[in-house]
Amino acid sequence: MDTETVFKIIDHINRQIDMINGYALNNMGGLTEAEAIGAIASRKTLKQLSEYLQEYIELQVAQVENQMEES
Repeated sequence: MDTETVFKIIDHINRQIDMINGYALNNMGGLTEAEAIGAIASRKTLKQLSEYLQEYIELQVAQVENQMEES
């Protein structure tokens, strides 16, 4: 997968996190316990995926830098 696609995926994930945060803030008093737990779990899972993809990008950059140094 090319890095541009990964950046687009990360951006989409971050927008989803923002939407969850906004929903939670707008409905803070009205969320059921299950909804609050679901929002927290979703946000955590999306954040972990975003971090994983960021690490992928960093590894790709390091790999390119190593190849350039070898040349």
